[in-house]
Amino acid sequence: MIQRDRYFRTIAIGLFGSMILALTSCQNNLEQHKAEIDQFAYSAIEKKWDEKFGIKANYKQRDSEGAEPTVIPEQVIGSDGILTIPEAMIIATANSPIYQLEKDNLFAVALDLRLAKHLYEPNPFGLPSVTYTETEDNSSLSSGGTLGFNQLLASGGYISASISESWVEMLSGGGDLATGNIPSGISRLFSATVSLPLLRGAGREVALEQLTVAEDNLLNQVRFFNRFRQDFVVQVLTQYYSVLELHENMLIAEENLNRMDRIYARAKDLAEVGRVAIHEVEEIEQEQILARDAWILAKSDYEQLLDEFKLFIGFPPQVECKLDRNEFLAFAKMVPVPLDFTEEQAIDTAMSLRPDVANAFDAVIQSERRARVAGDLTRAELNLVGTVNQQRNTDNTYTSVYTGGITPTLDIGLDRTIEKTEYRRALMMLEQAKWMLDERRNTVSQEVRAALRKLQEAHDRYALQTQARDKADKRLENTLTLLQYARANTRDVLRAQKDAYDARNEAADAVTDYAIAQLEFYSDTGIMQIQPDGMWRVDEAAGKESGVSAVSQTPRQSLAGS
Repeated sequence: MIQRDRYFRTIAIGLFGSMILALTSCQNNLEQHKAEIDQFAYSAIEKKWDEKFGIKANYKQRDSEGAEPTVIPEQVIGSDGILTIPEAMIIATANSPIYQLEKDNLFAVALDLRLAKHLYEPNPFGLPSVTYTETEDNSSLSSGGTLGFNQLLASGGYISASISESWVEMLSGGGDLATGNIPSGISRLFSATVSLPLLRGAGREVALEQLTVAEDNLLNQVRFFNRFRQDFVVQVLTQYYSVLELHENMLIAEENLNRMDRIYARAKDLAEVGRVAIHEVEEIEQEQILARDAWILAKSDYEQLLDEFKLFIGFPPQVECKLDRNEFLAFAKMVPVPLDFTEEQAIDTAMSLRPDVANAFDAVIQSERRARVAGDLTRAELNLVGTVNQQRNTDNTYTSVYTGGITPTLDIGLDRTIEKTEYRRALMMLEQAKWMLDERRNTVSQEVRAALRKLQEAHDRYALQTQARDKADKRLENTLTLLQYARANTRDVLRAQKDAYDARNEAADAVTDYAIAQLEFYSDTGIMQIQPDGMWRVDEAAGKESGVSAVSQTPRQSLAGS
């Protein structure tokens, strides 16, 4: 007896150890679990991605295989320390916290879809157990477990099935520990239940609502991500051009200071021979001091905005770099193209291509479906519930017991206050979705109209300010020549110098405004296609279809958007 007792204790310990080992094994497969969920999420995003709303980008998490690694800025920029627009885009899409957050949001919605889909899959479960009991007179060992699954059905209802098996062995004494009447042996129970709705909850639309909502949410998020990418690229380029403008302002201020130094030297020489009064030289000297102050302020503003731009794209501010001035010079030499499309064409293009408009339109369709589902829940509930059980007990003899049947269950819905309230809420949300669609269309129309006006204004102002700059420079040179021959005084020179300085700054501002206005117009009409590396191009096919085309010609490919 003692030997058999030890034997069964050993079995119990072994079974318990096996359970612990199984649990540990599950924990050791965490990487496999992660890879499995990643594969589902990325596949789901892939299926929802429509390149009409944007060229496919790398949307994977940083800790996933095939993801974009963190970019080290020092390894991207060239030895000359110049950060080009393509390099800035590579860094921004890889390192910017804002961009990474939107990738996380997209991935999180894909994870929600996985959870929703799991509701309609067989959900297996297993519950093993081992128990050893000992008193003064008796000892017993029992083990068993339940294995089964639950699953929601696509047509409504659910199915649940399980099989349980237990084994009891009296190790010492006789009979049940409590009643003195428990035999040794094996018992088994199989149980299955199927519930099918006939009224409330019946049909695929109602039954699959949770999964459909998750599918809708992922599609909306994919579109939102593509719209975000357009806005993000415009933000990066706007800041890039703004930094270039301040750099140009700094160079203009520096040139203004150098010119004041030359004017001062020339006036001083003329004063020594009596051709310029001393007080005029002192006036030039005062303007020279102001020019130096303007240069100091311009340099400080440029350096500050450059640091802010670095921080925005995920570039360490302490790492020194310069932006590519050739981008600014290219825009300064570009040839504006007359706008050969109408406002109506631009608005129609935006309505056709903008992802946010598509989301607003789908929101109405989704709200209509949700209202139907909410209305269904106010109905009476009639279910057919089928059950089957098979039980085998052992008490020295083996017998089997079968039970089964189909039972209708009816709930006539005397209290549907919650459901009625939710149905009314769904109707309200439907009306809200309709006016939000109208509001989105009106907003997009207003954005396109504003972008078109800004583009036209920037187009005209660019032409005027560049002409004014050229004329002011020519006038300054003529005035300096007249001063040398005593046919102009120093005040004429100072006035011409100030006008030239202001004209150059205004021209730089006009160039930058025109560059940014083009970007905003392309983005607002939806013809801006963002490429995987963060660069962009004009969707020529969509543009030709609607009549909207590129609005400038520039010698630099990155600025042409190709």
